[in-house]
Amino acid sequence: MEIKNILIVHKENLCNTANETVNTVKLVLNKNNIHYNELCRTKLNKDCVKNNDLIIIVGGDGTVLKVAQFIKDNTLLLSVNSNPKQTEGFFSCCDKDRFEKLLTKLMKDKCKILELNRLKATIDGKEMALALNEYYIGNNDPCGMARYNIKINKNEEYQKSSGVLVSTASGSYAWIKSAGGKELKQESDKFEYLVREPFIARLTPKVKITKGQLKKDTIIEIMSDTNNMIIVADAVGERQPLKKTQRVLITTSNKKIKLVSSKKKGWWS
Repeated sequence: MEIKNILIVHKENLCNTANETVNTVKLVLNKNNIHYNELCRTKLNKDCVKNNDLIIIVGGDGTVLKVAQFIKDNTLLLSVNSNPKQTEGFFSCCDKDRFEKLLTKLMKDKCKILELNRLKATIDGKEMALALNEYYIGNNDPCGMARYNIKINKNEEYQKSSGVLVSTASGSYAWIKSAGGKELKQESDKFEYLVREPFIARLTPKVKITKGQLKKDTIIEIMSDTNNMIIVADAVGERQPLKKTQRVLITTSNKKIKLVSSKKKGWWS
């Protein structure tokens, strides 16, 4: 693989360990005479991610998710865990000590490249940022109750709950798993949904649409029944307000994320 242009993305106000990782990455690139630019993730926009052969993300999964929201093409991502003792790094393929070896393998086309599915959502037809992990739809107050109508295929139901998670296969290892969802194979075309804490009482004794795995291109439709709901992509995206009667449609996107893999489920082990 020919690599000429690289963008390094990391958080601002780096701790000592993360700063050492960034410096190691830059040292290796300089050693290999590879041109790069450097950017804090708060400065990201759709223009700065264009025309790169590779984006190296130094940090954790939150930074990967933030970068992914700006990717619209086939730009390759490589995530370096900046602090393995404190950062989960699910999307990471190496740490600073293994970065040079992995980069060499990548340049020789010896790395596995994952193609990860994403979800797309519209609010009354207006597109949102794509989600690599999940969308959350719920009350803008974490203590508040969401009221909405949900429709999947021919099944439709009015619900009150703590919100709805709609997750990709990659996201099935994250928030939705903690909420009671099931893991999917990371490159699966399927996605899943889960209703968090559905309200069941005298006036609403049964809730049938609670969770499940869906085939590619299935559409989930949610119509807000209040003026205080939100939808957010990957927890790191902007919170988009939902007014009463606004409709959210969620389904799979044909724009995948290409991510360098270590071929191991846990590279740190």
